[in-house]
Amino acid sequence: MKEIATLLRSMQLFAHAAHNIVSGAVFMQDHNMLGDLYPAYESEYDGVIERIIGLSSLSMEEIIMIQESAVMRLKSIAMSQKENKGYLLVLLDMEKTLCSMIQQPVQGRTEGTKQLLGDIADKSEQRQYKLKQRCK
Repeated sequence: MKEIATLLRSMQLFAHAAHNIVSGAVFMQDHNMLGDLYPAYESEYDGVIERIIGLSSLSMEEIIMIQESAVMRLKSIAMSQKENKGYLLVLLDMEKTLCSMIQQPVQGRTEGTKQLLGDIADKSEQRQYKLKQRCK
């Protein structure tokens, strides 16, 4: 679950940064789309973190490690393109990774956790559709 939280936080940070720097003829569409994405990722991140804390524990140090890991993940993204479509394609790839991580079988997941992750996967698949349509 910590890996999923890390990915969601990196998606939130990336989408927010892209929201701030998009430009061009389709600025408003991309700005609005990204403006919808980063709070969605933040909400899902918060749900995962609260679930981890509710079922086990998580120290401030562990939360900071998740934050640092999210930033390291961002730093590893190769951004050769500096246009809006490139940012959206990065997020599309991250969405696919998120769904893949959620679908990995993990022993000990409670039914509630499975439902939470299923809801996140459902929303991710909807976002993937929208990102694909925008990137055509």
